[in-house]
Amino acid sequence: GNGHKSRGYIVQWYTTSGSTWSPFFRGGMSYSNGILTVPQDGLYYVYTQLRFHHWGGSSYRFGTFSIDINGSLTSYSYQDSKDVSSSYYMGRLLNLQKSDRISIVIRQSSSNYLKTHKEYSFFGAFRLP
Repeated sequence: GNGHKSRGYIVQWYTTSGSTWSPFFRGGMSYSNGILTVPQDGLYYVYTQLRFHHWGGSSYRFGTFSIDINGSLTSYSYQDSKDVSSSYYMGRLLNLQKSDRISIVIRQSSSNYLKTHKEYSFFGAFRLP
């Protein structure tokens, strides 16, 4: 499509055994380099939670992120928080096609502020029956 092209940092998720996060593989989703690949056409629920923590000044902005499909923005969350620690959840129902690529992109923050432990930040998708 003609959506906004990604400008930002594609979140990389831990997937190896014993690490802090494992992807949700229900229904044959495959994961590589921050991207979930859709196994078949259908209506999918795509979700993510990101937790940011910073030690900077009171005006630091973070938490602006999006769900991107095939590198184009589809759902956008803008947050402007002055809290030291904040969590943001976003979930969307999306009609997706086989081989579509889903990624979470941080657009106005440093990835250094993202807490990637599975209790804080996660990302997944599943097809509705």
